[in-house]
Amino acid sequence: MIAMKMRHTVLALTGAAVTALTGLFAVLQWDDAAQVAPMVSAVVAVGSLGVTIWAALPGSRVRSRSDEPIRVARTGSARVGTGGTANTGVMGSAAAVRRAEVEDTGEAEAGDDGDANTGVKEG
Repeated sequence: MIAMKMRHTVLALTGAAVTALTGLFAVLQWDDAAQVAPMVSAVVAVGSLGVTIWAALPGSRVRSRSDEPIRVARTGSARVGTGGTANTGVMGSAAAVRRAEVEDTGEAEAGDDGDANTGVKEG
């Protein structure tokens, strides 16, 4: 919760700084067009720095459906012959199976040189 407050504070301060600089530049006398580029660059630099800090703080990653656990329950049975894979649980990458929840899976039987999985298996 503290990290979220910090992220919001950084974002609000960045917005305030950009607004203040924009207001300051708006009231300045413009002697020539050569002054515009450094001023725009300053506003963009301040905005970019603030957003960079905001993105680096904890909690800045957007949660997606892929962050939710994989749930497998009450599956049927699986049988495979020689050299195959029978799976009634979850098989996948380390990141995927780390979030897996398996409950009451069916039987898995594999023949010679086969592989059977009824739970969670990386691979």
